[in-house]
Amino acid sequence: MDDYQEEDFIKAKDEAFRFLAYRMRTKKELKDKLISKGYHEDTINSVIKLLESYKYIDDEAFAYAFVRDSIKLKFRGKNKLIYDLRTKGISQEIIDKIINNEDLNEIENIKILINKKIGEKKIVNLDYKEKDKLYKFLIRRGFSYEIIQKVLANNEDFIE
Repeated sequence: MDDYQEEDFIKAKDEAFRFLAYRMRTKKELKDKLISKGYHEDTINSVIKLLESYKYIDDEAFAYAFVRDSIKLKFRGKNKLIYDLRTKGISQEIIDKIINNEDLNEIENIKILINKKIGEKKIVNLDYKEKDKLYKFLIRRGFSYEIIQKVLANNEDFIE
């Protein structure tokens, strides 16, 4: 490496550390950030390789943490999780592994969201427009139509 490349590498590495200081990132997120800052492709790849060797970037660990947080804190469904992981650059292999191994608690999360959304009302008392809004809300949260239907069909289990 000549002096210019060495200096560029050090600047890119420092930029990467600043970016990683806020939260875990995927390889794609870091690469996109460094590209937007104008660093050369070879420099970016060297920085990423270094950070991966020290486990500062680990797409699988990121994906596990992201899925756990999204399920427990944001009550996301399987479809939304898959979409979000893909947009963050997680490989399909890692996505499949995590989605198949994690307990997604989709039914529980739907119940929580319904209770938050409609409060004391009963599902059977909702008119068509309100039910339609509820379905669309849950679908946007990443739940499949089949699971939503299953939960709503057994609504007496969880709504007083």
